Amino acid sequence: MSGGEPTGQGEFLLELLERLRGNHRAMETSGFCKDQLFSTLLQELELVIMDVKLINSESHIHLTGVDNKSILENLELLKGSGKPHIIRIPCIPGITDSEDNLNAIADLLLDDKGILKVELLPYHKTAGAKYSLLNTEYNPGFDAEQIPNLNTGIFLSRNIPCSIL
Repeated sequence: MSGGEPTGQGEFLLELLERLRGNHRAMETSGFCKDQLFSTLLQELELVIMDVKLINSESHIHLTGVDNKSILENLELLKGSGKPHIIRIPCIPGITDSEDNLNAIADLLLDDKGILKVELLPYHKTAGAKYSLLNTEYNPGFDAEQIPNLNTGIFLSRNIPCSIL
């Protein structure tokens, strides 16, 4: 399951996962949902792919419009679940790719026994081409020409498998 955000349709998602029992069921999520729903979903899934963007709460609110408290709490639930998972970090130049942010994420994952790997996702401008179709200007609010910091060494130095997608 992926999205948008699949947890936005929690009841439907749980019913679908129930009907798909016996199949390998995976979900890609931002983790932005109530912990009770997330905990229930973890019981139904064989794999979770979770995006982690920003650790700093103020920055998260400023850039996404929502607090990351539930996301970080659900990350802790995921880490404690023993469920195999992949953490994906969208590396947006000057936004999510800072050494401080990547180090903070790596520190959160140090005691994570179920993690398979971290995947760094380089920012790409593909979405920008769609704006002209809507007669609007693409203005992402950061230097889209800047090459993102894809420092896998931050994770590898902590014995956390990491690759660039």
